[in-house]
Amino acid sequence: MRGILYAVIPAVVLGLVLANAFYGHVLFGYAYDRAINKYSVYVHLQPGWDSHPGNILFDVTNVWSGPAAAAEAAYLPGSADPDDISPLTSYNRNQLQYQKSKPYVELRHEFSGCETQWRPIPYRYAADALRSWSEVASGVQAGGPDGEGAGHVEHAFAEAGAGDPYVMVFPNAPNAAYGPDAQSELARDGYAQIIPVCVASGAAGQSTYDYAIMVNDPDIGFDAYFVRSAEDAAAHVSSGDGGVPAFYERPGCHVTNHNSFAGTCHGVEHGSGLLIIVPDMLDLSLTKVRVGLHERPQ
Repeated sequence: MRGILYAVIPAVVLGLVLANAFYGHVLFGYAYDRAINKYSVYVHLQPGWDSHPGNILFDVTNVWSGPAAAAEAAYLPGSADPDDISPLTSYNRNQLQYQKSKPYVELRHEFSGCETQWRPIPYRYAADALRSWSEVASGVQAGGPDGEGAGHVEHAFAEAGAGDPYVMVFPNAPNAAYGPDAQSELARDGYAQIIPVCVASGAAGQSTYDYAIMVNDPDIGFDAYFVRSAEDAAAHVSSGDGGVPAFYERPGCHVTNHNSFAGTCHGVEHGSGLLIIVPDMLDLSLTKVRVGLHERPQ
């Protein structure tokens, strides 16, 4: 009898785990009513970069309204069946590309655009809420509206970050390793990454976007600008002029030479993106850039 139990109990547990993994959204429903776009972009710098053979990982979380965030048919793109994973069976693209004649390899997921969305079931939401709480407690993220480190952001942003594990609020930490003049020169030859911004709500196709960025290397600073399109971003990078792109020069829509930052940009348009530039002086084998984007509910 005991031998039978030893065989049956693990089988039942395994069955529950598999059922949760494949059908958890049906069995338990969703614990979150907004669309989430979570993905990573891995970049390997080739010979020609001073930082070769350095690597950069952009870890992105984008919270937005979504075209049909409450509909289970929106769980995966191009399919009315949320259990059909066929659209995602070949989602990695490994491409050799160039910036200013310097080669790099980028590994990007197909679902890094705004066509897909993800929503957590209760057990995942609880785990992510615990992770978010631990980061606030340890000072990695700023506290709530009245918490330490959150005074530099808009009240609505700090309030959203306090109650949502998928909204990041990082402390305002200017780079202390070198000054803005040095950063301006370094950014001209730095690596630039465009992060698509998902906009689905707001009057005239515009939204208010909260954003947070943190780099794990205290010896470098990043620059970040909201841009109206990937084409505008490419033109800005290839020009090598530096400075703030004119199309989002308004206050709040850019930051320069910071290790971590959280801010708000108003009037973000459909098709826009967040351009992040890191200098070509990376010492870590893996430089990790965490990016949080949050479309403010209308």
